[in-house]
Amino acid sequence: MKIIKKFEKLIKHSFFKILKILNIYDKEYEIFKREFREEKQFRIIYEKCKAYTMTSIFRMYSLYKSIEYIVKNKIPGDIVEYGVWRGGSMMVCALSLLYFKDINRKIYLYDTYEGHVESTIKDVSYRCKDAIELVKPS
Repeated sequence: MKIIKKFEKLIKHSFFKILKILNIYDKEYEIFKREFREEKQFRIIYEKCKAYTMTSIFRMYSLYKSIEYIVKNKIPGDIVEYGVWRGGSMMVCALSLLYFKDINRKIYLYDTYEGHVESTIKDVSYRCKDAIELVKPS
């Protein structure tokens, strides 16, 4: 277990070092980290959900903040996820909705249970990178 923790720390350190080299690591990220540490309720929700997701803690925090935003701004609509795995991300959404006292939204979870269709040349990432290359095994 100690080896895994050391490896995780090394990977995290390397990741932030790369961000700094690429000039991606900036003040906004520092603000995000500080805000993230102060969110006690998110930490409680995260602990309940982390075993049921492959989603990183930062992305789960983004889900939490997104739910907070839509509730506080009274944005109508339901919550949908496609590609559920064990449901951890939607657990974050559901528990966040409960915490923010929004119990009138429906939550829809969809999964093929067989994987996704193959990517084609028409599929690109939000950064216009070819999806076929992104999903290739390394």
